[in-house]
Amino acid sequence: MKPHRRPGCFTHIVGLCVQKGLVSGHTQVIDSAYIKANASMSRLKPKPSIWSSESTPSLGKLSAPRLSASVDRLQHVHRIHRNILKAAPNKSGQLLSNRTHYSPTDPDARIAFKTGKPRQLAYMANVSVDAAQHVITHIQAGSADRRDSRNLLPIVDSTQDRLKRFGIIMSNVVADAAGPPVRL
Repeated sequence: MKPHRRPGCFTHIVGLCVQKGLVSGHTQVIDSAYIKANASMSRLKPKPSIWSSESTPSLGKLSAPRLSASVDRLQHVHRIHRNILKAAPNKSGQLLSNRTHYSPTDPDARIAFKTGKPRQLAYMANVSVDAAQHVITHIQAGSADRRDSRNLLPIVDSTQDRLKRFGIIMSNVVADAAGPPVRL
């Protein structure tokens, strides 16, 4: 027999909202947003290669994340750097990637970007909101180097599990990704 687990604080609050009739569960709206990290893009460091002596941790010191770009990807980055120098020889610029660079002050932060906006170090917040009264039914923080679509199904599953505890079944999920609505 499994011991009865008490719900966490967040689930308890969602339960109170359910008791007050503020959560219908029918339609959940899911979206994500970047949360700016407290780290500077200008302080990024190149990741050491797997053959570098920098990748060996010393006592009490965290080691730098290892280079995760393939040889082909590194060659592509070098070609882009050469093209940047040709196009604007007097301006400094480089392609910064999560595969080739990291923040030593916040190694969990990731380089994030949206079209038309500057790159920034960030985390990703994913939220599910009940459409009836706009009550948040699930929230999680994660890595900003993943696409929203990769987080959708785990968020749906977690939200659905939480709502099932209170006898509520989700019917619709709305997200801002391209494609048809998901029927549950």
